[in-house]
Amino acid sequence: GRCLVTAAERDGKRIVAVTLNDPNDWEDHKNLLDYGFSQLITTNLDIVEKVLRICVVGGNKMDVNVNIPQVSVNTVGEKEITYEISSTPFLYAPIKKGQRVATLNVFADGDLIKSIELNSASQVDVREFTKYQKFKNIFLKIFYSV
Repeated sequence: GRCLVTAAERDGKRIVAVTLNDPNDWEDHKNLLDYGFSQLITTNLDIVEKVLRICVVGGNKMDVNVNIPQVSVNTVGEKEITYEISSTPFLYAPIKKGQRVATLNVFADGDLIKSIELNSASQVDVREFTKYQKFKNIFLKIFYSV
């Protein structure tokens, strides 16, 4: 039989309708798409941390900023929307601008529905030691290894 697949987008939301062996498929798809859009609920996340700071070891800066974007999700019906930001406790230099350093996971009723990479907002280079600092580090290694 006949198979019809349609996709439609309204206000940045996209849905798909599929029918098999439907004698009135065009009209049914119009109704299915209208119904689908009427059921979508958009939730904007109220993320408290607009900027996340992650400590950097061995860098010319103590930490790197991570900008957290405004996030919205679409669900069918009312859902409890939660999120978590996961990252390591610290990073090692060098860090490139735009490098992925954390992840924002969004959940609807406990199920993961969206995962967003969070990238560093700036570059952190490896810290250059002066001759005095290098000598001091070598001395301390020798002293504490005895």
